[in-house]
Amino acid sequence: MTVRMIAILSLAMFLATSAVRGQPAPPQPDDTASAARPAPTTAPIENVLMPANDIGNGMPLEDVLNLIRDTVPGFNSVIERDPGTDSGYPALPAMKLKNVSIGQFLKFIQISFPARVQRIDGPAGPLYVIQVAQPSPQPQPQNVPQPMAFAPGMPGAPAEPAGDQVHVYRLTEIINALAEGENNAEGQKKAMNNTLSLIQAALDQVDGKGDTVLKVHEPTQTLVFKGSPAKMAVLEQVLSTLQPKQDTSDLAAQLRILKRTTEDNEQAYHNTLDTLRSELKEKTVEEEHLSEQNIALQAQLKGLQERLAQMEKRPDNKPKE
Repeated sequence: MTVRMIAILSLAMFLATSAVRGQPAPPQPDDTASAARPAPTTAPIENVLMPANDIGNGMPLEDVLNLIRDTVPGFNSVIERDPGTDSGYPALPAMKLKNVSIGQFLKFIQISFPARVQRIDGPAGPLYVIQVAQPSPQPQPQNVPQPMAFAPGMPGAPAEPAGDQVHVYRLTEIINALAEGENNAEGQKKAMNNTLSLIQAALDQVDGKGDTVLKVHEPTQTLVFKGSPAKMAVLEQVLSTLQPKQDTSDLAAQLRILKRTTEDNEQAYHNTLDTLRSELKEKTVEEEHLSEQNIALQAQLKGLQERLAQMEKRPDNKPKE
């Protein structure tokens, strides 16, 4: 029994091996045909060089984008401006470009202006949406002496916030206000001395080490200060206090003139209204008189017509046969 089973298993293995050897091998991919097929070479629009090398000063961004759209196939762009933004914003500075791609130019716009560039892909090409917002100017405080800023590296520029500060202040308005009524050189000098005396007295009350330097340039009525930040704060407080305010007497005079003008205009209005009313009354009386005359004339006409009818009825008025 065992010998028979071994013979059957050996025969089955032989048949299976023969069947596998008789099948054809699966086809292999053709490496030659794959190598001959060219790879796609479509480059994105961002890699295309700018069509213009020179951009004039003040040229609107919209004109540059229109030039790119007319020159580069598949390029489209839209500028979306925030409310309050001028239609010509942004205007580009004068530039000379060499081997600058469109992608680099769009990145430059996004960095140089408050702008955001978004790319929307589509079947015919990408659409670039450029969102811009024009920054609003910051309001400047009125009637407050502003220190003149020094550029870094210039003499007088503060090295550290905690060190000595150097600032320049204009004193013309303060001097003119203090010298009012004395518009000569002596009055101007007296006002300048009084201002410096008050500044020095206020600075003496500030604790702290270090010298304070005050220099005055009389031809321009300018004060140069060098000292600690604490003393500079006291100086600016003194100058703000001395800064002339608008004269309330002038406002009162303007108010009186405005009130008088308003009263005169109101009186003229009432006079004109009274004149029109008087003329209207006269016209009304005249119309009433004409109406009465018309009624009287109609009565006379009616009477004449009646008399004429009576005269025609008399026998002597009949025609003779």
